[in-house]
Amino acid sequence: DNFGYKRRSGVTDSYYFSQYAHVWGWATWRRAWEKYDVHMSNWHEKQDEVLAKFSRADERRYWKKQWDATYHNQIQTWAYQWLYACMLHDGLCIMPYENQISNIGMGIAATNTVNKKSPLANLPTQDIVFPLKHPQEIERDRKAERHAANLFWNKTLIQKIRSKMTRLGKLNWKKKTQN
Repeated sequence: DNFGYKRRSGVTDSYYFSQYAHVWGWATWRRAWEKYDVHMSNWHEKQDEVLAKFSRADERRYWKKQWDATYHNQIQTWAYQWLYACMLHDGLCIMPYENQISNIGMGIAATNTVNKKSPLANLPTQDIVFPLKHPQEIERDRKAERHAANLFWNKTLIQKIRSKMTRLGKLNWKKKTQN
């Protein structure tokens, strides 16, 4: 999943590299997965080192909050731990310019992605063209990363309020179904 990021004019590569691990439709190598730690056991010792890899303060605040909550089992996920492992070990992820998957599982009954009106819901997919055209350099596409970052933590006040209300609505729905 590339979260709808479009190939820039003049770029003919089939994919780009990112420090962000998008986890809707993904694969990895065994050697990378062996670095995964669901408990983030070294979070307290390594958090400053990992957070320093984000160029913007709002990114650092966002991920510190998410990883603190994950470490304390306040979020049901495996994906944040995976991103943490990738960041900790300076991993790069390969992202296709053509979006390969569409998340159709968003809504009030979802575990984490409750906003069915999210710009990430039901993204159109496209076939990737073969043979692949490889980038000349193995380096992060910072514009693509900025695109992904803006979808998550560069939100307007209205977007933040709407997101909070959606989460509260989900909590109320869960309480009703448990009674």
